[in-house]
Order: sequence, then structure tokens, then C-alpha cells
Amino acid sequence: MDLFLYAHLVKLRSHRGKYLVAKEDTETVTQDQNGSSGRNAQWTVELVPDSDSTIRLKSCYNNYLTASGQPFLPLIRNGLKVLQSLPQSLDSSLEWHPIKEGTKLKLKTHNGNFLRAHRVFNSVTHDSTPLEM
Repeated sequence: MDLFLYAHLVKLRSHRGKYLVAKEDTETVTQDQNGSSGRNAQWTVELVPDSDSTIRLKSCYNNYLTASGQPFLPLIRNGLKVLQSLPQSLDSSLEWHPIKEGTKLKLKTHNGNFLRAHRVFNSVTHDSTPLEM
């Protein structure tokens, strides 16, 4: 995608004005109002080879933004966890398809879910209902 073609580092801000942040535990991903000043709000953009519309995002801890298959809250089907991970192979759970709509950007997983920013616990999940980042 042209939007990320020349980008090396990005900061993603949600429609709520909070930044996507990699936590120091090297696994958790949350939102933070003050992400503009911290390095943990910076994500390295990697273009996926042989694709003109897929990227990977790597945290400052060298882990990838990952769409897991784990429920965010047990017994609730709405929303799956988004984590930082460093898998042995680079698979589709690490791949995001940016979709630009006007001035907004949505990140879509390989299976059609969208990255979502929530008010609850400043959490980040992926689900079938899109919210802009």
C-alpha cells in the first residue's frame, strides 16, 4: 500500500485519540494517551514480500503485532486478543492489510477481522466490526 511504502516507523492513533502501545512485558498491547512521546508507541513497518497491500508491524521490543485466536475475555466471544509475539515463522497472524477510508485507516487481519481500540481497560482486540485506528 502506498501509505506505508516509504514509512519505516509509524505511530498509530485510534479514533479515541490514544496510541497503540507495546508494553514492556513484550507481550501486551494497549492504548495510551501519551504515546506521542514514548518509543513503545513506535512500530516498525515491514512490507510483506510478494504483496503490495500487506504489512507487518514490529514493536520496539522486536515482537510483531499479532492477531491471536484467544478470546480477550473468557466466555465472551466478542473480540480476540492482539499481542506482541515472536513466532518461529512469519505467518499470517502477523499480517495486516491497511484500508484507507478518507483520513482514517483500518487494519484488517488475514481472516477479515479488524484491529479495534476499546474503552474498557484501554484494550486492543481484533473483531469483525471495524473501528478506525
